[in-house]
Order: sequence, then C-alpha cells, then structure tokens
Amino acid sequence: EFLKIALFYLMISSFFFKGEGGEPPVFLGTAIRAHLAVAYCAAGISKSLGIAWWSGDSVWRAVQRHDMSHWALINLSTVAVPTWIYVGAAWTTILTETFYPLAFFRKLTPIFVIVMSCMHLGTIIFQGLYLFGTTMIVFNMFFFFHSRASLPREAAIVLEPAQIQ
Repeated sequence: EFLKIALFYLMISSFFFKGEGGEPPVFLGTAIRAHLAVAYCAAGISKSLGIAWWSGDSVWRAVQRHDMSHWALINLSTVAVPTWIYVGAAWTTILTETFYPLAFFRKLTPIFVIVMSCMHLGTIIFQGLYLFGTTMIVFNMFFFFHSRASLPREAAIVLEPAQIQ
C-alpha cells in the first residue's frame, strides 16, 4: 500500500514542478510527512489496544511464522530468545508509532528516524519482508531528511526552549 501512496504523491508532484530545476511546493513535502505520521500513529494506537502487543506475543508470532521463515535472513524459530526481548521490541514499536507525529519537531526527528529504520530493518532480517521494510526505511529517510534539507527554517516546526514557557 505504501508504494501506491508514493506513486500517488509522485503523480501529484509532477503537476507542481515548474520545468527543469523546479522545486515542488513546501506543502507537498509536509503533506507526505503528515500522511506518514497519521499512518504510524493510527497503527500504534491500534496495536496498543491489543493485549498481544503489550505481552510481546505479536512480535513472537511474527518472527515464528513458518510460512515466512524461508525468506528470513535469520530464522528465530530454532533459537531460544528471552521473552523480555520480544516485550521490549513490542513496546518500542507501540511507543514510537504512536508518538511518531512528534518527529515533526526537528530535534526529535533523528531519534524517530533511527528507531523506525531499525524496526523496519528487523522486519527485513527476521521476517523476510524485503520490499515493505526497504520502502518504509526509504520513506523515513527521504521524507524527514531530504525534504527538510531544502526547506527554509521558517517552514518547519521548531521547538525552541524559549517557546516552552
């Protein structure tokens, strides 16, 4: 689904380019990042409603699937992994997905991008979901680093210490 979303935004962005060397409008990059933030936040809230995510059972089931184990780079079905690792991975997933909209603040962006990229790298390594994991890593890297490099400082949300009071 995320590849379809990316193609949709590429189609929309083609209408806004002003010829060779043209820049897309600022709102297009913001719309893409907002779409990604809403999708992650909704997924995090949905996961937090189920007991299987809080206990780590969902992560355990995901890496133990026999129908996907032949695609995984590392098969965990024959390895004894402590329960706390599954619980920690599940809680990290819930928290980072639910609070992903905070990544709009420049100072928090690198933290969320690194954690989410590691999470999706885990889906590639332990589940064998190469296309999905790679797509999501590219989305995170591109939409939060590349598009911010071309934005003026005034166009991004910036959390300054003086504004917190």
